[in-house]
Amino acid sequence: MAVEEFSMDDPNQLLEAASDFAYFPGVQNDAVVKDFLDRFPLPVIISALQTRGDVNGLANILVACLERIFKTNYGVSLIPQYLVLSSLY
Repeated sequence: MAVEEFSMDDPNQLLEAASDFAYFPGVQNDAVVKDFLDRFPLPVIISALQTRGDVNGLANILVACLERIFKTNYGVSLIPQYLVLSSLY
């Protein structure tokens, strides 16, 4: 399966995918979260929040999406990795 590239010039692809992910009924499992993050890595999501948060409710959808991600074991396992990276800046 090829990983699709996301363009910050057009946040609609992220908006649609994040909305589907955030508002999917039921619990997201680790495999679904990994698939989503393979397509839209956390740095892309964070960058979109920082630069495109005002587009069509994108910020609210991305926050809901991140909440679902970090409710999984896979999402929690990523926190130390990104805390180390954020301390470098």
